[in-house]
Amino acid sequence: MIALIRLSDKSIIKVFEADQPVAVELPDDAGTVFGATAGWSGGGELALDPYDNKKYAGAPRFGFIKVTRAAAPRGRRHIGEARYRFDGDAAIEEFDSEEIPAEPVPAPERPAIGKSVIIDRLSEDQIERAIKKLTAKQLEKWRAPDHPVIYCDDPILLETLNAIGADPKIVLAK
Repeated sequence: MIALIRLSDKSIIKVFEADQPVAVELPDDAGTVFGATAGWSGGGELALDPYDNKKYAGAPRFGFIKVTRAAAPRGRRHIGEARYRFDGDAAIEEFDSEEIPAEPVPAPERPAIGKSVIIDRLSEDQIERAIKKLTAKQLEKWRAPDHPVIYCDDPILLETLNAIGADPKIVLAK
């Protein structure tokens, strides 16, 4: 990267990603510079109209300097606008940075089983005892057609299976 600077106050006017921009319009009507590289300086004598030097008389002098790109520290990213500080005949790019947020850890998948599978694995007697143990609300929730599966760690399910003498490991096996 290189930067166009005003030599009088060493102010950076523009930073270019390329090391040699094709054409650069100088500020203050000072002309256009073609193929400038770091270390070039001038005011208009290398500008678009080099034969009309009176046009650029007293024009501010400009130069190009090398810019060292700032690398964000590991685990951080750049935020805000770049700032530049001078270090001899070069400039160093600086940024504020912030921590890169960690990727959210997905919740562990809860194993579920179809309610019809549970019914198939229970005896008639176990099903009758389970129906008697459940409250009316729990029974309606069990029968709800919009929930055909139940989580294997559901506390009411586990309590009911244990109460009717069914082994949860066998009934809920995949």
